[in-house]
Amino acid sequence: MGWWSSAQLLKVALDALRMGVLSGMSREYPYLVGRDRNREALEVVETGLAHSLIMIVVGLVLSAGVAAWFGSTDVMFGIALIVAGLSWALTYYTNYVRATFRSSSSFIRLGTMELGLAAFGVVTLLLVWQFSFDGLLVRTLLVAVVGVLVFFTYRPFQVRPHLRRWAVIETFRFGRHTYLTGYMLLLGQNAERILLLSATDGVRMVGLYSPALAAASILQVIPGAIHASSYPALLETFGRDQDAPKLLRMLLRQIRRTALAMIGISSATAAFLAILIHFGLPKYSEALLPAMIACASGPFLALRMLSTYYNALKCWPEYYTYIVAQSVLPYAFIVLLMVWMPPLLAAATGYFLSVAVSSILMLILTIMHARRTAATT
Repeated sequence: MGWWSSAQLLKVALDALRMGVLSGMSREYPYLVGRDRNREALEVVETGLAHSLIMIVVGLVLSAGVAAWFGSTDVMFGIALIVAGLSWALTYYTNYVRATFRSSSSFIRLGTMELGLAAFGVVTLLLVWQFSFDGLLVRTLLVAVVGVLVFFTYRPFQVRPHLRRWAVIETFRFGRHTYLTGYMLLLGQNAERILLLSATDGVRMVGLYSPALAAASILQVIPGAIHASSYPALLETFGRDQDAPKLLRMLLRQIRRTALAMIGISSATAAFLAILIHFGLPKYSEALLPAMIACASGPFLALRMLSTYYNALKCWPEYYTYIVAQSVLPYAFIVLLMVWMPPLLAAATGYFLSVAVSSILMLILTIMHARRTAATT
């Protein structure tokens, strides 16, 4: 798990290739539909597909080069890097298709697909149980390949890749913000891995931290899925009504319901991990308390859906303040806590504090912006 978690850092470098075009497409496509500019919306989607295919090829070439370099001294690490690069490239295409779902009926299909893939991911855990590290690598590729096949088969509509200059400029004009903020968030999300690798016996520390990383990933699924499914509909509504207060009210209702649900989900996740580690994974006993602390972040994750408000209005100063906080605070908290805490405990506590503080900060900034906007209109 130390090898595998370390290899995932390759995705941090590969994500620099995104350039925000897919993020721009996911915003502009439903917004243009809401403005009845359907032809331009279709051209934006065609450009998004062309960009995705180009980035997949470039990503694969770079992954092969990095794997060859590190694999010359550590074969297992080199193989892990190859698999990480392949899964990144395949997932890039599924992310493109996700951004093209818009209508209520298509989201029912999307939800069914996501549920089926989640079940497939659980079933393929048997490969890890049976074949250990080799099974983990095979499972990762299987999940990525099946995901591409499912999304390709059930994509909302078919388009030909066509890189249009105006569409690239338009999506990048918006996407450059989400590109920068998304990359900063990615660096923040990997703070625990990066800082644990710098500790004594770093690869082992990263491996022991895997249950906490798993807990954080699991808890991000529900808010992420709700945000992904509601984002296009909210943007289309905003494109039609141009009503920012209405958009914020809809978001806050959604966040309240999600935060309440996350209390139960976080508790259930913590209980499951406690049972799993105690009875099935005794080698990870040191990871139990860090995993419990990571689970406490669940309810705060719902507040991250406020990003829709800033993306819709294209107002960036407050959003950048939040992003900087979410990216920098994990490093600051963990480094400070490592002075008097064991590395694993410091990493988990620093992660929890950064999520809680940055999420509350985002809520405060959003309310301040909404009041200021209302006072000037």
